[in-house]
Formats: sequence, C-alpha cells, structure tokens
Amino acid sequence: MCRAVLGVYARALLACYARTARSHGIRGGQTGTVTAIRRFGSSLQLNVHFHTLVLDGVFSEARPGPLTFHPAPQPSDDDVAHVLATVRARVGRLLARRHLEPADDTAPADPLADVSPVLA
Repeated sequence: MCRAVLGVYARALLACYARTARSHGIRGGQTGTVTAIRRFGSSLQLNVHFHTLVLDGVFSEARPGPLTFHPAPQPSDDDVAHVLATVRARVGRLLARRHLEPADDTAPADPLADVSPVLA
C-alpha cells in the first residue's frame, strides 16, 4: 500500500513540474525524485511517511545537444493546493478500489481504537 500511495504522490508531483515547465515554453522537460519511506517517528511510534527529494526544475534536451537545466519558479499556494487535492482524490479512489476506505467519518480509522486505545 505504501508503494501504491507513493506512486500516486510522485506522479502528481512530477506532473506539476511538467505542467509548470510547459507553461514556460519548455517542452519535454523531465525531473526526478528520490524517496525514503519512513515507518517510525522520533519516539519509535508507528508513523508511516515519506521523505522526498525533488529536483527543483526540469531538464530538457536540445536536438542534438546537451541537457539544459531549467529551475522551477517557487510554487504558489494554488500549485500546492492543486497537488494536494489531486493526491487526496487519487488516494481515495485507490482505497475504494482495494475496499479499504472507512465506512463513514464517525468510525475510528483503527479498529483497535475502541478495544485498546493505547495500542491504537
């Protein structure tokens, strides 16, 4: 599941960089990411999260010629909100396809929450 969610997140992030590059006239720009999946927080509590490094721009290639790096402008609040909304919607669909979505908003996300809140 971690790998599937990471794929959703990475594709949305890379698409944002590609979209920004196209809007600045850069066709075929490519960027990249490296992600470490962390499973624990600093107190050794279960806390699955991603640490991601992203190139802050895109590379393009002149035909024929060397690669050229084009720095990306600072993302706006709207850019961040768009990526977040995309990831949220796609992860929701992923959970639904795998029959893992919560039944409703009032049910605890962790079934252990009622039986043993400390373990939850």
